[in-house]
Parts: sequence; structure tokens; C-alpha cells
Amino acid sequence: MMRRRKSNSNRELTNKNNDFGNSSDVSEKSLALMIRRLQDLDEENKALKRILTKKNSELESSRLMYAETASRLSQAEILLRKKCMELARCYPTSNELPLMPNCDIYSDDEAISSGSWANALISELEQLRTSEAKVFKSSKPTEVSDMSFMDDFVEMEKRAIMMKMNRLLNQPHMHIKKISVSSSTQRIVSVISLKILGS
Repeated sequence: MMRRRKSNSNRELTNKNNDFGNSSDVSEKSLALMIRRLQDLDEENKALKRILTKKNSELESSRLMYAETASRLSQAEILLRKKCMELARCYPTSNELPLMPNCDIYSDDEAISSGSWANALISELEQLRTSEAKVFKSSKPTEVSDMSFMDDFVEMEKRAIMMKMNRLLNQPHMHIKKISVSSSTQRIVSVISLKILGS
């Protein structure tokens, strides 16, 4: 009986040792897997930190660019207001002719704006002639001396308009940089002069 008990106890010890060895192997494998997983997570964390640092740098660059753009926009707005004030100084009343050859706000669209201004001036002159013709037709026939007086009056008006145009083209403006009149503006003024003198 004693031998059987000893043999059984020896078997149990052997089984326990085997179980302990197996469990230790499993725990070592699990530990190795966990360590590897931690290393992977650490590498992933470092990669995310690098990406975050790069994004922060890009965000800072964008902020600086936005601040610079806002500053330029503010300067452009101030310059625009200054030019508007200079334009108001050039032509303080609405009755002034809006031709600006000596102001430095004359842009690349000068031919278009000058053309529209010229068309408006020609239209006004034609309306003036039409209204004068209607007045002459509706009035009684006048003597030759009266007609010559009216012709002289019309000629004086034409000369006054031409003098005003020449004064606008040649006068220096204070606080405004003088620039040369473009060829397109000169052509428009020549056409207007020919129309006025030929009418």
C-alpha cells in the first residue's frame, strides 16, 4: 500500500511539474506577444506624433499666410480709400468732367472708361444741338443779325468746352503723381474735338 501511495504521489508531482512547465511556456509566449504588441503600439504612437507635428507646422504656416494676406488686404483697402479721396479732391463737384489723365488711378481699363465718357459727352452735345434746333424751329423767323448772334453764342460754347477739356488734360493736381495720357485717350479726345468743331 505504501508503495502504491508513493508511486501515485510521484506521478502527481510529475504531472504538476509538466503542467507548470506547460503553463510557463504559454505565459512566456503570451508575454512575448504582449511585448511585441506594445512595441508596435509605441511605433504607431511615434508615427502619429510625427504626423501631428507636421500638421501643427502646416497650421502655423497657414496662420502666418492668413495674417499676411489680411495685412495686404487692409493696406489695399487703405490705398483705395486714399485714391477715392484724391479723386474727390480732383473733382469736388459732380459737374466736373470725369476725365482723369493726370491722376495715377488711371487703370488698364482706361480705354473702356474713356470711351464711355466720350460717348456720354457726345450724346450730351447731340442732345444740346437737338434741343437748340427744336427751339429754333418753334420760334418765329429772326433777322440775319440775330442768327449770327446765336451762331457766335454756340461757337463760344464750343470753345469753352474745348478750353475746359484742355485745362483738365494739362492741369497739375496736388498730391497726385502725374502720368502721361495714353494714346487711346488722345484718340478719343481728338474724335470729340473733331465732332465738336465739325458740328
